Amino acid sequence: MDLGGEAIVLIQAIDEFYSTTDQSRRLALNQYLCNFKTGWDSPVTIQGCFLLLSRHNSPNVQYFGALSLYDTIKHRWEDILDKPELVSVPPSPFISSFHQMETLKSFLINALTEGASVQSQSLTNKLSSSLALLALYCIPDVWNSPVQDLTALWAATPELLLRREIRLELRVLAELAAEFPNVHMPLTQRSILKTELHRVSEDMIKILTTVLQSAADSAPSLLNAAVECVEQWLRLPGSNLKQWTPLLSHVFGAVQDDSTALTNLLTILAANDELVNEEQLVHHVLQYVCGTLAQKVLAELSRDPLSEEITALSAATCALAERVVPILVRSSLRGSTQLLEELTAFFAKLSSFPGRYPMDEGVSEMPHIFLSSLREEICMGTKEAQREKLTSALRSSFEEVLVGAVNKLMYAPLAVREEMNEEEKEAFENYRSNRIEDGVNSFLMLGQCALVYLNRRCCGAAEETGGDKEATLNLMESCLYNWEQISDYLGEENQTEIANLVEETGKMFVSGASSVEEARIANTLMRLIFAISHLVSGHEQATSLELQCIQMVLHQLEVKEVTGEALNTLIKLIEDRPEWLKERGYSDDLIVRCSSLFQNESLPQKHRLAALKAIGISLSLREPTEIMETLRTPLELYLAGVNGETTNSNEESRRKFQIMQSVEIGIFSCLFTSLHLKSREDAEAVVLLLRLAGPILVGILERNPTPIIADRTCEAFRSACINIPSSRISEFFLLLKKAIELSLNIHPNAASNLAKTLVFSAGAVLRNEMAETVEGWVATFEMNYPSDGDEEWIGLILQILKKDWKLLDSSSERAVNIISSAINLSTQALSSSEDPNVVKCSSQLLATIVSSVFSKGHELGRRVLEQKIVHIVQIVFRRIQIELMRQTIESLAEVLFFFIQSFTTETRNILNGEENGSTPMVAALFREMGNLRNFKQMTLRLNQAARKDCA
Repeated sequence: MDLGGEAIVLIQAIDEFYSTTDQSRRLALNQYLCNFKTGWDSPVTIQGCFLLLSRHNSPNVQYFGALSLYDTIKHRWEDILDKPELVSVPPSPFISSFHQMETLKSFLINALTEGASVQSQSLTNKLSSSLALLALYCIPDVWNSPVQDLTALWAATPELLLRREIRLELRVLAELAAEFPNVHMPLTQRSILKTELHRVSEDMIKILTTVLQSAADSAPSLLNAAVECVEQWLRLPGSNLKQWTPLLSHVFGAVQDDSTALTNLLTILAANDELVNEEQLVHHVLQYVCGTLAQKVLAELSRDPLSEEITALSAATCALAERVVPILVRSSLRGSTQLLEELTAFFAKLSSFPGRYPMDEGVSEMPHIFLSSLREEICMGTKEAQREKLTSALRSSFEEVLVGAVNKLMYAPLAVREEMNEEEKEAFENYRSNRIEDGVNSFLMLGQCALVYLNRRCCGAAEETGGDKEATLNLMESCLYNWEQISDYLGEENQTEIANLVEETGKMFVSGASSVEEARIANTLMRLIFAISHLVSGHEQATSLELQCIQMVLHQLEVKEVTGEALNTLIKLIEDRPEWLKERGYSDDLIVRCSSLFQNESLPQKHRLAALKAIGISLSLREPTEIMETLRTPLELYLAGVNGETTNSNEESRRKFQIMQSVEIGIFSCLFTSLHLKSREDAEAVVLLLRLAGPILVGILERNPTPIIADRTCEAFRSACINIPSSRISEFFLLLKKAIELSLNIHPNAASNLAKTLVFSAGAVLRNEMAETVEGWVATFEMNYPSDGDEEWIGLILQILKKDWKLLDSSSERAVNIISSAINLSTQALSSSEDPNVVKCSSQLLATIVSSVFSKGHELGRRVLEQKIVHIVQIVFRRIQIELMRQTIESLAEVLFFFIQSFTTETRNILNGEENGSTPMVAALFREMGNLRNFKQMTLRLNQAARKDCA
């Protein structure tokens, strides 16, 4: 190619590309320029780049030349090595018959040396990256000592430190490390290259030490170049931190006023895997943090709390500290705790920094991971005496953290919140969620004192806020919110403060919430009572405290914004049927209030059902006849609604009717559960209710309802089945069986769940009836395959045979029929289904049958398997050879294993007749017939090999 004429066209194309506004023309030019970079022979592209980099060309042309040269070295280095000669094309002064790599090296060094003073920084940077990338591809064979060579060339003597050449060297050396991730070469060569780079690290450290020790006499740009060089080499994978430790003190000194450089350095150190092994380095860095950096950060934040630079620096400092918590704790236990105290005090100040997050400050969220890690290390990784030493030393810091947790998690006044945008509101809610551990950390480090503090501030909120009602409520809510987070860690030793909390809040919350703030604090209080209810019920004054809690809950029941939490808490308080619930006065009041909620059709369905559950729990302590007498009238009304039909063809009307019917069916599910009293073994109330509702619920299924209604109905029956003792199940067996069979096609998932519950409830007392039923189900599933319910049906049979194999002992004929039909169903699915879940269930069913037959010595089952051996082995072997889930392959391997183990000759003959059945890998399977684990591994390899051959 004649580069002389083509070069002119190329230069013109570049200039036009950057200046034209014609998009179609720009697209055509882009294609031409991309072809120059990738379509021309690499020697010609390189020569073209040399011409483009002439100082006579425009900056755009020069930069494009540098970019193209970089891309050519990066993506076509193998091509360059394959063509060792550059063809001399006048008039370029740089081209001669030299090895391409040597020519490139010389050109880049000359371009940087002679042009750095007049080049743009972006051009110099790209040429530096190109030279570094070239060096990486040449190390160690072509250019074995780039660091020493560049030092000899650009920084031969100390007096040259102020010259621009040393900056060039540092720039190129920094790029050596920075470009390493961009190198594309075989792993072996890459490993050799990384080893060589680590070998020259000592030379790098010497050069950088010389520069940084002369920091007072060096230009800022030179120091920046040196620091960047350190950063890049520390990022190099596998860098030896211990080797760099002496230099880092000089680096921190050089960048102490540069927040961005400090952030980068701390981030790099935190990301280094070796940091946790370098205790000396960790101590040096943290001493710098406590002695210099902490003062800088706090001073800068006091001037500008939202400074992005200081926020980033704070985050980097926290990230570093999080990594080294175990080192800090170990060293503190061996000697002085001063460093740990100072660092924790700094983070405590950050966590409680004044101002509202995120409008006024952005740093208080950052220390919470460090504080949590520190608490875990102390509480879980130390002995009692050691723990006391550290908690005593850190007490004041965690007291400050607790104060901050209350102050910082407090909601802003309504007027302030109205001025916040949605992003700020969401940020604050996330902030509260992220800082929930602060209260926990303080409690576990301070103990009972933390609870005393929270109670004192909660009770004294009105005095602290000067009587401002809104501020008082927000402060109280924050105290209760922290109480809620601590609740999981409370024990009997905290009962005094728990009692104080209940008594004091009982005095304050004597009516329902009437404002946003009151509703918010009421919801927090409800969640807190829920969380500590088990401790309240175990208190020596349990009855008094529970009744105070109940009163607080009842006050909030009818507050729309609080109803949900209040009902959950109410159920939690009464679900264990405390003694006081037997007293008519309390239970009657509760029933009346909850009945009002249940009858309120404007409430969400889940709230109405929760109210009904509370009613059921309260009634469960009474005699069954009284329960039914109390419920009969409303139940008959709801049963009429359940049993009704809509004749309206309007879509919206049908939808509303379905919602109503769904709610009414849910009522019975709820009552079947809540009326069951464990101490009353006959479950008479549930039995009476099922007698009343059962036939009507079956009637719904007979009318071919929608899947949603079928699901609800089956769930109601399942709830009844769970809560009726097995001794009473016979009365309802036929009813439940009919419900299952009616819904198997409508909603197979719900029907299968009900069927499993019935089998496990009735299987022991109705063995013959249950076995006959299962026999009919399996035969039906086999006859109706394939169907939309295959996965659920096969899964049902799998669970029955896996958990209740004894069901087959009721009758020899039934056992044969069930096993035979189950095998037929699973093999049909294995041979024809493309649904991976159906195939997985089928493989598991077949594996369960085969393993159970052989392990339990089931002679009838063995005969069935022997009769079907050809069919089973052929299908399993063929299926194993296509793509399957690992779990499926392992199940099929189990099937094959037992056949090879028990019918070795027959199985070998069958496989010999199959394609790929006589391969060495199949022969290896027979050698593993004594080890199921190894057999499965071999089968997995067989699957991989078969799929590879097909591909």
